[in-house]
Amino acid sequence: MTTKSDFRVLGLAHKLGLAWEKEGGTLAEMNTLAEDGSMLRDLLMVVRGKAEVRIKPRVIDCSVTLFIQGDYSICEEDQIKSRFTGKLVWDTATVALYLGDDQKNRMVPKEEVLKDLQGQKVLPANVLDCLRSNPTLIPSDWKGKTIYFWGTIYCDSNGDRRLVRSLDWDDFTSSWIACYSPITGWNLYNSFAIIAR
Repeated sequence: MTTKSDFRVLGLAHKLGLAWEKEGGTLAEMNTLAEDGSMLRDLLMVVRGKAEVRIKPRVIDCSVTLFIQGDYSICEEDQIKSRFTGKLVWDTATVALYLGDDQKNRMVPKEEVLKDLQGQKVLPANVLDCLRSNPTLIPSDWKGKTIYFWGTIYCDSNGDRRLVRSLDWDDFTSSWIACYSPITGWNLYNSFAIIAR
């Protein structure tokens, strides 16, 4: 016979499941937690205030060769010289979304944008790929914006068109999508991921 307290436990389990999903947890991860007694004990110690969680820093190697889809290639001669290279310890406190002053008032042609970005530590597509694979790392305030990663400039198979990759939130699928965007004009809805100074 089901008791009132059984329904309370089921309600809490449902609430926990919804919260787990909202924070990006998967069923496989929840199952691991349920089956690993020592991990569950550690979690209880945190909940009871007897232990703290230490987050391992995410290191993104921005010098590794990227996997490139389609007929695109990286245009070495067009890369922004000041772009970030090397290993990046991901920290939202050091990453900023850059928006040029002119972008707030008008569509800015690509030549002006490129000139404006010289000297900025623009982030490469390696960072975009890491964020797409680990969406919980993406700041929530990036939703509703299109974020461009100017640290990697591509060209098409003819070599006459330049592109950068962008990250955008898709409300329909409730997920982050990435695409190649031709370098044309930019406005206030187009932000560029950089390392803040």
